[in-house]
Amino acid sequence: DVDERRARLLALGMQLFGRRDFASISIDDIALEAGISRSLLYHYFRNKRGFYVETIRFAAEQLHRRIQPDLALPPRERLEQGLLAYLEFVADYADAYTTLVRGGGAGNDDEVSAIVERTREAILADMLSSIGVAAETPLVRVALRGWLGMVEFSATEWLAGRRQVPREQLVGVLIVACEALLRATIGESATRELAHPSTVPA
Repeated sequence: DVDERRARLLALGMQLFGRRDFASISIDDIALEAGISRSLLYHYFRNKRGFYVETIRFAAEQLHRRIQPDLALPPRERLEQGLLAYLEFVADYADAYTTLVRGGGAGNDDEVSAIVERTREAILADMLSSIGVAAETPLVRVALRGWLGMVEFSATEWLAGRRQVPREQLVGVLIVACEALLRATIGESATRELAHPSTVPA
């Protein structure tokens, strides 16, 4: 199946570009790892950069899909579930995640940067909706984008520290930080709603 084979190639790309620098990987390396001919690889992707860009897009989509909240849960539990799933993805695809959040390893590539930025925007929008923040003000946006940066940096530091910090403990710290930002930008009532999710309609 064409789509299945393409997905397998992109999953392989997540491993390859996570382990090695873009410049150090050749089309022959990719074809050899995939067990296919160069011509078949070119059939799916126009060149090495095309394969790289689609790999970054695939990794971003996998991350976004992994953290989709269960709308049957109260808002605080949705946030907790999303963060746990986020760190699970980080653990499963450590090298690829690091490459993704650092904007890729192919130099200043506007297309890759746009993919990463769209993913951050989608995660932020889902988060706002998930925790019941209906109105996004410029202050809320700036604060929560900063919080998302904290999540990304904390995740990479968690990996660098060989995950010595329990995942649940790190998630607890990130939730407290989120509550503090909401308290400062929206007010006590929003924080109470996040802390007591039964008061917030799903």
